Amino acid sequence: MITLPNSKIEAACVSDKSHKEERPILANPYFEPVDETLGRLVAGDGFIIAVVPVVHQNDDEGPIPVEAIKEARRRQKATKSAEAFLVADGGVVHCPFQEEPHLYERPEGKFPHVDKIKPDFHRGPVVSITLDVSLLARLAKALTEDAPKDTSPVTLTFNPENDVIVLVEPMYAGAHLGRYGLLAPIARRRGR
Repeated sequence: MITLPNSKIEAACVSDKSHKEERPILANPYFEPVDETLGRLVAGDGFIIAVVPVVHQNDDEGPIPVEAIKEARRRQKATKSAEAFLVADGGVVHCPFQEEPHLYERPEGKFPHVDKIKPDFHRGPVVSITLDVSLLARLAKALTEDAPKDTSPVTLTFNPENDVIVLVEPMYAGAHLGRYGLLAPIARRRGR
């Protein structure tokens, strides 16, 4: 039994119909057991990847259908439970604690090996910056006008020796005529 995270892991999956057909393995989060009790859900769309640790009890590796996740969250809300659960058993996934659970078939395929994609942050200089994503989203919307519908791509530039201010510029050439934004990172308290 997998204890689902409170975060919306499925938000990182491919949602566009044409991309789902091209790369169906990216349409659902993928469960990978790490050991007998710990695992992780991995989701991505080719541009972003999210990895979220989960607790499980002998569940089988493979895709977790988004519809099963939605049902588990509906059941969590209806029963006022603190957690949402799924069981991944062979080729199916279902919500536990039901007399006649709906069985969701798992699509076939293997998710790309995330650990091979993740850069090695132990070599060379490393810069970590913490941003408020809602502020970044507002700034991107304020700066972009030539971007395709539903996107606001921006470029973030900062000096790793002085990461006090981040320069935010629209990605599309037509929008670069003097447009830019400045964003302050969230200050971290020492010792956290």
